[in-house]
Amino acid sequence: MRGYYLCALELVTRGNGALDPQLNVPGNPNLHLKEARLRVEDALGACVLPSLQLIPANPAVGQEIWELMSLLPYEVLFY
Repeated sequence: MRGYYLCALELVTRGNGALDPQLNVPGNPNLHLKEARLRVEDALGACVLPSLQLIPANPAVGQEIWELMSLLPYEVLFY
């Protein structure tokens, strides 16, 4: 999921946060990023975070999930 979100972010930006003017995504290029973010949020909320209680203590799993969550905007994390 992290790779999917980063790929969508890279697709709509040049790496410095500015929109890429030569992007060949029809319509608003931010829609692709918004859709990717919503898919990641849905997967986290419906599957990944609830399943944490079933996984034995494993700091590596927690770290990977936090790295994915840290890519999301602050408003999404603490809403």
